[in-house]
Amino acid sequence: RTLPVAAAVGRILEDTGLLARAVAATPGAAEAGDVLYALDRVRQITEAGGTLADAAAALDEDLEATDIESIPLEPGRQDVVRVMNLHKAKGLEAPVVFLADPLAGVKARAGVRVIREGPRATGYLRLGRTWGEGQWDELAEPAGWEEHAAAELAYVEAEEKRLLYVAATRARDLLVVSRWAKSGKGERPWESLAPYLSSARELKVPPAVAVKPRALPDLSAGARAAADAARRAAREAAAQPSWVVESVTGIAHRGGPYGHPVSEGRTREPDTGMAWGSLIHALLEHAMRGPLRDRAHLERLANWLTLENHELRQVVPEALDTVEGVMASEFWQRALAAEERLVEVPFAVRMEEPGAAPRLLHGVIDLAFRTPGGWELVDYKTDQATIDSLAARYRGQVQAYGRQWAVATGGRLSSVVIYAVRTGELSENLQL
Repeated sequence: RTLPVAAAVGRILEDTGLLARAVAATPGAAEAGDVLYALDRVRQITEAGGTLADAAAALDEDLEATDIESIPLEPGRQDVVRVMNLHKAKGLEAPVVFLADPLAGVKARAGVRVIREGPRATGYLRLGRTWGEGQWDELAEPAGWEEHAAAELAYVEAEEKRLLYVAATRARDLLVVSRWAKSGKGERPWESLAPYLSSARELKVPPAVAVKPRALPDLSAGARAAADAARRAAREAAAQPSWVVESVTGIAHRGGPYGHPVSEGRTREPDTGMAWGSLIHALLEHAMRGPLRDRAHLERLANWLTLENHELRQVVPEALDTVEGVMASEFWQRALAAEERLVEVPFAVRMEEPGAAPRLLHGVIDLAFRTPGGWELVDYKTDQATIDSLAARYRGQVQAYGRQWAVATGGRLSSVVIYAVRTGELSENLQL
């Protein structure tokens, strides 16, 4: 209400910190460049007599324009020349600054006078029309316009001095002021600096550098075909994976029959599927880690694990019965008595094969315990299948576990077996 539109918008940007945020938001302060461009656009519209609404409409049009590009405050390269007007140069500096275009000044004139006193603003303007080349026909003017025009011209001249100060203080090391050597018409924006340039060294204009003609590219049909073939070859080469991540379980499933046909008598109930298997594995892991492994403790854990799965919570008693059956097995007792035991051990190894991309193979070993005869590995399976079908289906998986465990520990491997959780059966030793 008390400042010109451009000045008010500039102060809002400063006081709110939006301009500083834009500077820090992107590399090269690209967003700040957009903000300052918008501010300069508002200034152009309002100085030409437009309103804030006109400036907003112009900005909307600029959003849809295709010839306006973002200009970052900091260029990606440092050895470049940046061309800008004085309004955009505010707040910036550079090692070397050229004040170019010595005839680009605009003659100071007053067409509008705005008086801002208190919360209200009063405006005066002269009406007329232009014709020909710089000709003006006056149609009407407010009473006392000469006084208003004189006051406005004083403001305009003061603003020009402020812009000249901005121009003269942007250089950090060297300021080069352009001068028009010939006489003639035209406003000279840097003329106020002339009295201070008498002792300044004049830069010599180097001779024009002849640019060597560039060789025309080969656009023949043969050249295009060769380039197309090269692009296809490069694309195919880039599409080849340089490394692959695979899970041991995924390899085993991929090697088995498609879809793993449902075994005879297999059902689809809450106590089947991946959620059931995850619950059983979690309870067995907790029970082996100990020291609390009684049914009441495991029930509290099962209720917490099934907190968001009401259907699975209904079969918690069956899960506890299943886990207690595993805990009563012979291998479980030997694992508890082992000198060292580990549960749910994740591993990942790099596999190198001739002619193939390196593979990062990862998996989880359910139970490993060390006995005097060596390490024994047990892989729990909750599938609805017989122990023979489980061994046939997952043989490759558990053998891969055994190989990688032997490499990782450097110890002797005694056995690698599958335990069918549902039937309580243990497979034969699947070690290679």
